Amino acid sequence: MDLGGRSGAEPPPGLHYAPIDSAGLRERMVAIAGWVGAQRPALFVVDVSVEVTLLARLLGVPVTVWRQHGRRDDAAHSLGYSCADTLLAPFPRWLEDPETPPETVDRTFYTGGFSRFDGRVRSVAPVRGRVVVMHSEAVAASLAQALPGREVLQLGGTEDPFGLLCSAEVIVAGAGHNAVMEAASVRRPLVCLPEERPFEEQLRKGQLLQRAGVAVMRVAPPGEGEWGGLLAEAIALGADGLADLVDGRGAARAATHLDELAGASGQAAGEPVSAISSPAGLQSMAPSSVSSRSHPSIGHSPHFS
Repeated sequence: MDLGGRSGAEPPPGLHYAPIDSAGLRERMVAIAGWVGAQRPALFVVDVSVEVTLLARLLGVPVTVWRQHGRRDDAAHSLGYSCADTLLAPFPRWLEDPETPPETVDRTFYTGGFSRFDGRVRSVAPVRGRVVVMHSEAVAASLAQALPGREVLQLGGTEDPFGLLCSAEVIVAGAGHNAVMEAASVRRPLVCLPEERPFEEQLRKGQLLQRAGVAVMRVAPPGEGEWGGLLAEAIALGADGLADLVDGRGAARAATHLDELAGASGQAAGEPVSAISSPAGLQSMAPSSVSSRSHPSIGHSPHFS
C-alpha cells in the first residue's frame, strides 16, 4: 500500500515501514491511538506490523503479536517481539523453526493450525488423477503439459473452493500460510512449491513441512520429467500427518487464550474488561490507510501469504 511520504529515506533499523511526511501513515496511527483512548481495550492483537505493536505498547495496552514463519531475526522483528507481552503462533509446536531463539519459543502460545474450513465435513471423495493447483498459471500449465493424462484444475475466482479441494487426489500449492492450512484442513496429499517472499517465509515453512514428513517440497519448479515422480511421492506420503497440523480446534484454542489474557489484563487494571475487538471506527476514519488491526475474532486464518 502506498501511503505517500518522502521516498529514498531508509526506516530506522528497528522499523519496517516509517516513511517521512506520509499523511496516510499519520492518519492511521492517529486513528488507532484515538480508538485506544476511547475504548481502553484490555488487549491489542497485532497481525504483522511492528510499528502498530510499538504504538499500542507505548499507549499502555498489553499487546499480543501473531508470529509467522521465516527468518525473523532482523532488528525490527526482534524489537516488536520484545515489546509484545505475549506471542501467538497459528501452528503447532512441532512446526517451529529450530533456529528460533529459545526466548521467543518460551513466550509463544501455539494454537495449532486452523483455516476457514474448520468444522466443515468433507462430503466429496477424491477423484483419481485430479490435481488441484493453488499456485501460478505457469505451474498449472507446466503440470498439465507434463502429465496430459491427469486432470489439472487451477483454483481461482470467487467460488467456494472447499469441495474442489476435497476432490483432489493431490494438491499443489505454494507454502503460504493459508494455502497450507486449507490443504491440511481437507486432508489431501500436498506438494509445496515455495514462492519468493520476504524473510524466506514460504521457503522456511516448506522445509519444515517436508522435514516433519507431512508434505513434499521442492524449491525449484519441477521440470517436465519430474512431475510424475513428485506427485507419486506426495500420494505415497498421504495426508495423515496433516491431521496434526489442523485438528479443527486451533481457532478455539486461540480464542480461549486471548480471552484469558484480556481477562487477566482487565482484572489487573481494576477496570471492566473490554472485548477483544477491531477498531471499527478506523475504516471510516481512514479508509485507505489502515492495514494493521486487532482481530475481532479468531475465525479466520491470519492473512499470511
